[in-house]
Amino acid sequence: MLPAKGIRAEMPLHVAGFGKSYDELFRQTNVGGYELWLAFSENGCDNPVARKDRNLYERRMELVMRKVHGEPAGNSEIYPDNSFSGAWGEVTRDVVMNGDRGEDDRGRRHIIYISHFETEQEERHELWAPAKLVVMPTDDGIFYPGTLIPFSTVDIPKKAADEYARRGIPHGNIINFEPGMGVMEKPEYVMRGYSLNDRQFNVDTGLASFLGRKYPFMTWVGSRRTV
Repeated sequence: MLPAKGIRAEMPLHVAGFGKSYDELFRQTNVGGYELWLAFSENGCDNPVARKDRNLYERRMELVMRKVHGEPAGNSEIYPDNSFSGAWGEVTRDVVMNGDRGEDDRGRRHIIYISHFETEQEERHELWAPAKLVVMPTDDGIFYPGTLIPFSTVDIPKKAADEYARRGIPHGNIINFEPGMGVMEKPEYVMRGYSLNDRQFNVDTGLASFLGRKYPFMTWVGSRRTV
């Protein structure tokens, strides 16, 4: 199957730049969130991208355990921080900001989502973003094409887990959606987080930028270097 417009035929496997600022991480990648999702979820999440992502988590956990046992972890490129978790995140080349239509009667927020921001592949999407956290699979898929905005979310994890199981999607790949910090008057970065605790593709639209402004160097966050 040929990649859709704006979709990279081969996804970079290496997440780099841990310890850099969010702005630097954003500028060093051209990878959009939707193409990242397509690459990660291919073949039921059994593919080189998903395996490399899990390996990064496991390697970080090894360094965490060294620290727990009083052993030197070293100044590793993938672990330049003091966290006690293997969890990591990555900044995409997508941004999101509030639209001009407020919220609808279902509590969804009108947003403007721009994929591949300030690149030749840039595309603008106007959508209604759900407010609840756990992403529910639908007959149309998981995300609106070209974005990391889910079609549907619920606030009961078990309900989502049952639906994932019914569709044959591994339980460990349940997706959470963090819809942002409220007012987003300027473009905020879209980030994906990774943890083995049922959050291997945790989508963040706004919180990443908020934290990035408050703590400019989030050492557990990188991006897929392409430029």
